[in-house]
Amino acid sequence: SILASKPFTFLVGENKRKFTVHAALVAYHSRPLGAVVNKHLLEAKVSCLLEDVDEDTFVRFAQYAYTGDYLSANPEIVLEKVQDDTPQQNIEDATQNRSPCVLFDKATVIEIPETASSKSKKKQLWEEFTGHNYIMPSPPQARRKQQPYHNYTEVFLCHARIYMFAEKYRIGPLKALSLHKLQQILIRYVIYKDRIEDIVSLLRYSYSRPVSQGSVNSLGLLVTHYAACVVEELGKSHLFHLALKESGLLGWDIMKQVLKRVL
Repeated sequence: SILASKPFTFLVGENKRKFTVHAALVAYHSRPLGAVVNKHLLEAKVSCLLEDVDEDTFVRFAQYAYTGDYLSANPEIVLEKVQDDTPQQNIEDATQNRSPCVLFDKATVIEIPETASSKSKKKQLWEEFTGHNYIMPSPPQARRKQQPYHNYTEVFLCHARIYMFAEKYRIGPLKALSLHKLQQILIRYVIYKDRIEDIVSLLRYSYSRPVSQGSVNSLGLLVTHYAACVVEELGKSHLFHLALKESGLLGWDIMKQVLKRVL
């Protein structure tokens, strides 16, 4: 049984912090990671090094392995004075009046005419985003009320890192769970002018690693779908423009989603 299997220690991250998990549990959830563990056990070694995984991500993996779920990070409170606490976008009004132009850089402007048809297409794109089910519907969880001084970067990235971990070690259900959790946060997220950088950090991270040939970057598809729904708000930030210049693939994937609103 799992609980009767040998304990195995992972030395995680730059500090090589020790985390001990039942060997059979690791193998149950991840064939590649289980192969690593079994190889070391056959060589009479009871630990291995995972330098490319941060401690918090491994803790969340262990939580999932034992319970089937993991805890999200909490938003960081930014102590600097909030310059503008007016939401750039209210999710409930995501399909309502916004600027007709989307600026990708100083030389490229996409005109999105404010017609009944374009509003309907924007609403349809948003409904596609909110309606995609990554896992079976789960009961709503209590969540902290968002404030203008909340930094959500780590909240977003904790789920993105879990996705990357699950992708590398082929843990399909954990990938789906991480996408579901991130989607639910984004659905309720209110964009404030001073916190657009949180979304940009998520976009950058989602395209920070190459995708192996034949595989799909489901995380990238999720975040670019969201970005296309709120691109008028993101387009007002120079950080968003810089992210598009840094990654042509990111810009192209957002463009493909935005075109659904104008064609």
